[in-house]
Amino acid sequence: MIKIIQGDKVTKKCTVLKQSDGTPLDLTNYNITLSVKRSIYDTTYAIQKTVGNGGIVKDSPASTGVFYIYFVNIDTQNLEEGKYVYDIEIEDTGTGEPYTIQAPSDFIIELGVTT
Repeated sequence: MIKIIQGDKVTKKCTVLKQSDGTPLDLTNYNITLSVKRSIYDTTYAIQKTVGNGGIVKDSPASTGVFYIYFVNIDTQNLEEGKYVYDIEIEDTGTGEPYTIQAPSDFIIELGVTT
């Protein structure tokens, strides 16, 4: 689950481990995408972050399996409070094969007290 106060700037650190032995996956040859929708059945994204649009940054070296997701104020400031759904997918750039590394989970936007 990810919880964000509406309009806040937040950084989330993620680590991808191999299922086979639990060691870090070298992310050098992978694209990473986080997608957020109001409902899993929606056709439009409330938020989408990728390595290409700067919303996701791989650690250096990428062999650590670590990446960071950067949420900025404008990502959530105009979204209604409540429950959304998100997942994270990596795609092998050599084969185009996608892998879901975070199954659909709750993405919560809460109202802040201080404005």
